[in-house]
Amino acid sequence: MPTRAIADVLKDQQLVRLAPDATAAEAARAMTDHRVGAVVVTLPDAPDGLIGIFTERDLLRRVVGERRDPGTTAIERVMTADPLCVDDTITVGDALRMVSDQRIRHLPVNREGRLAGIVSSRDLMDWILRAQARNIAALTGTATGAADGLTVGRG
Repeated sequence: MPTRAIADVLKDQQLVRLAPDATAAEAARAMTDHRVGAVVVTLPDAPDGLIGIFTERDLLRRVVGERRDPGTTAIERVMTADPLCVDDTITVGDALRMVSDQRIRHLPVNREGRLAGIVSSRDLMDWILRAQARNIAALTGTATGAADGLTVGRG
């Protein structure tokens, strides 16, 4: 279960990209519209070249907390530059340990050297909980099926 690659967690994920000159207000709208907690910051001519990540935490601490104007503050001034990235072959368990150890909530993921997505600590926990539920159901079904399949023969 946590030994599966995080590529499994990335399935059906929508990656939200913004240019460095986008404002914090535009980033907040994009996160709200797409129901995500972070956007990746890439250059328009190199969408797979990650230069930063802008998160809800960045918005709260670096924009609101510092009393900057979200409508005029470019995210390149308040983003987390050069964030920690991982390859999509890393295990779910290792990724969860990494976000916990590094005290981060979002982890950009590369596939074959290109930006493939971003996973959050919540995505990882949800995936683990669903995997555990599937394992429990499989074990319970096996135990129940074995008991139900028993017949008593006459000897």
